[in-house]
Amino acid sequence: MADLCGAPLGPVSRATRLRRDVVPTVGAVGAAASPPTGRRRRALVGAAIAAALACLAAACGGGAAPRSGSGDDTADGDAAVVVRFALVPTATWNWLVDSGELEAWENRHGVRVEASNPYAPFTAFVSGHADIVLVPALDVPSFADSGERTPVVVGKHSTDRSVVLTRRTTQADDLSDVVEERIAVRNELGSTLLWGLIAAQAHSLELRDGSGDFDFVVSSFDVADVVERGEAAACICFPDQSVAELSTGMLHTLYGGQSAGQMYTHLAGLGDAEPLDEVLVAEAGWLAENPGLADAFLDLWQRGLDAWNRDPRSVIGQYPQMFSVESDEQIAWLADYVSGRNWAAESVRITEAERDQYLRSLGRLRDLGLIDADLGDPGVAVEGRR
Repeated sequence: MADLCGAPLGPVSRATRLRRDVVPTVGAVGAAASPPTGRRRRALVGAAIAAALACLAAACGGGAAPRSGSGDDTADGDAAVVVRFALVPTATWNWLVDSGELEAWENRHGVRVEASNPYAPFTAFVSGHADIVLVPALDVPSFADSGERTPVVVGKHSTDRSVVLTRRTTQADDLSDVVEERIAVRNELGSTLLWGLIAAQAHSLELRDGSGDFDFVVSSFDVADVVERGEAAACICFPDQSVAELSTGMLHTLYGGQSAGQMYTHLAGLGDAEPLDEVLVAEAGWLAENPGLADAFLDLWQRGLDAWNRDPRSVIGQYPQMFSVESDEQIAWLADYVSGRNWAAESVRITEAERDQYLRSLGRLRDLGLIDADLGDPGVAVEGRR
């Protein structure tokens, strides 16, 4: 609870210099209980949200929320419009702040963005403390079911970059080679869910804790280190958070280095519609009242995506702490890695094909029991159809 409550929950420095965080874990290292699906998964997610909401209430002091959405100027001349944005620290946002793009955008639109870095952004959304959040796409139904606010996926930030890593001494090529072994994961949502779809489609395996096919070691910190210590046979890891292990060959990737996004695109025959990973989610009521403002915010985010896609090495070098790189050699390695496996979206706006594959993925997760069968689909705003 100390870590959760200790995380910044109110407005923070816009250019927060922290390593990328993750959504709350729903277990602990070494936990191996019954499958966290159905009621248990919902209870675990609900418990995480309840704990974070308590911290939010304490941090906010019970005071009135800032005015949000469209409105007239206040009496003292300040803009009355505030967009409350919750996200884990990310280089895209830092670049928008440091480059002056955010300030120029705010001045142009008469808007102030109040950014916060809660431990789990969706808790800020559910509690009414955020209008827009950046969260994993596959998590949206589970968290949306825990509150009264209606989420709408309005934009995309990335496809799923996660990979499966094992020790270099193993002979494993894919998940079928580590059956009945322990898999280290950050949590049982997000990328773990997508790898669950891959395991089912490619190998007819159940990638979930207690399934009989695998056991999970859940750690919100360095899951690659769990594999290095021999406490798990493999991990679902982000390459940009495992640069030291990958660049030195201490760990190696399964599936020939393909990411979850690349694997699922191939298996599901998605063509150009790669699976959505991190997405921008707005509250439906706020979106209905502020469609122009939401669209302008997507334009702002597009500027950050363009900066990354134009020169990822420059962004990595500017924010090394966001990518677990500690030397020029590691920066060069990651930049080279990204050149062949760029996970950032080219466009922030979601196409109909991307919307359709996203909803199909959620349906498949329900069919497999990886998310609750009664969880509904979130709304998805499609480019050109707002």
